[in-house]
Amino acid sequence: MSQEISIGKFITLRPLKILEFLAFIVFAVYLISSANSNIAPPDISQQPAYVREYETLQKTFQVKYAKEPFPSEQYEKVVVTRIVDGDTIRVTRANGDEAAVRYIGIDTPEIDRSEAQNHDPFALEAQRLNEYLVSDKTVYLLADSQDTDKYGRLLRYVYTEDGIFVNHALIRLGLAQLLTIPPNVAYQPDFYEAQQQAISERLYLFQSY
Repeated sequence: MSQEISIGKFITLRPLKILEFLAFIVFAVYLISSANSNIAPPDISQQPAYVREYETLQKTFQVKYAKEPFPSEQYEKVVVTRIVDGDTIRVTRANGDEAAVRYIGIDTPEIDRSEAQNHDPFALEAQRLNEYLVSDKTVYLLADSQDTDKYGRLLRYVYTEDGIFVNHALIRLGLAQLLTIPPNVAYQPDFYEAQQQAISERLYLFQSY
């Protein structure tokens, strides 16, 4: 009678069966490894141009970050619930209230809400970059001299959790223009410089400059 080896309480295998079992395990591991090695890495060339260009700016240290670490009493932590357009979002505040937030210092192309949808050039790109940066994310808001505009929207500078200055990123990429409305001028020099760089590179809104 062939020798049998017990594995656990209920499983009994002959030596030959054990070798077959181990061979099966090795083969299965090989198949899984081969399958994983054939999975292509993400093709960044398939990303929208504005995303690739933004990531290039980030990698080359051309985006600005918050001057102070989070959290700080100056910053309000909120969650973005909706992207209205390139320079306006809706957020939920810590007390549960919802509010519209208008980005200070910049102006993005208008989106046509009618059925005609005759959007301004690059309006959708600005909205989608804004979405890429902050949609459904926690962000930090920083006020300037005025709290709200005439429509009741909060006037704010907006930062991602890792500190990226969203207002600046939009204008640096050429998807927003400088809009200086005193007394909210704390970052006007930074925005002006970003716009000049976008003009020199003929990005989006500044292609014909």
